Amino acid sequence: GSIDMRARCGATVMHVAEKQGLVWVWGSPADNLDVLDESLIPVCEALEDDAFEHIDVSRDMPYSADILLENVLDSSHVPFTHHKTISKRENGKPLPLVLTDKVTPCGFEGQFEKDAAVGKQGTDALKAGRATQRRTKFLAPTYMHHRIQTAGKDGNFDSGFETWTVAYATPSGPGRCRLFARFPFRFPAPKRGFNLPRLIIKFLPDWLNHMGQMRVLDDDNIFLPRQERRIQDAGGWRQYKMPTSADTLVRA
Repeated sequence: GSIDMRARCGATVMHVAEKQGLVWVWGSPADNLDVLDESLIPVCEALEDDAFEHIDVSRDMPYSADILLENVLDSSHVPFTHHKTISKRENGKPLPLVLTDKVTPCGFEGQFEKDAAVGKQGTDALKAGRATQRRTKFLAPTYMHHRIQTAGKDGNFDSGFETWTVAYATPSGPGRCRLFARFPFRFPAPKRGFNLPRLIIKFLPDWLNHMGQMRVLDDDNIFLPRQERRIQDAGGWRQYKMPTSADTLVRA
C-alpha cells in the first residue's frame, strides 16, 4: 500500500527476494528499493543447469554459522567424523589443497592440487581407474560449495558423474544457526533408455532423503558444539596454529 497506509499501520517494510527457491530478506528497512542489488545474493550455478537434479535439506544446528562453515570447508574431517556413513577412517590422508584466486572480503576459491580420495565418490572412482577433480568456492558471509567431478569412461570430466555440496549457513542466535544444504547431481547419459539414477533422485521421497542426510548431520553434532566451546575458552581461532595443507581454506 501507500507510504501513508504503512505509517498508519506501524509496519516496517523489508525488501524480499526469491532466488532458486530460497527467500532472502534485507536486514534494514526498504526506504529505497531501487538501490538494493539482488545480484549480491549467492546462487549455485548448477541449479541453473537443466542437466542437474538436486535434493535439499535444512536443519537448525547447535553451533554457530562460522563453525558450520569451518567444518564444511575442511574436507579432512570427512573420513573421521563420517566414518561408515559417507567415508571411512582409513581414507584419512594429507589433502593437497591450494588457493586458486586472491582472498578478498568477498570470499575465495580453492581446489585439490592433485587427486586424493576423501569420500565414497573419490574412492569408487580410484577403484574404477578414473580421476576426480574438486573445486571449492566461498562467498562471504554465508555461502560455500564443493564441486566434485569424476571423469567418464572417455576420461572427460564433462561426460562423467558430478555432484556439488552447497551450504548456506544462516545465523539464528548465539551459538546457533540454520543450515540450508543443497546437493545437485549430474549423471552420465546412458547409452540407451532412461537415466535411472537421475529419475531416482528426481522422485526420491522427502522423508527418505531426510533420513539419510540427517544421519550425516548427526555425525557433526557429536563434535562441533564442544569444539566451539573449546575455541571460545581458548580466546578464538587466532590462538590455534593450522600448518597443514588441509587447513588452507580454513586459514583463508
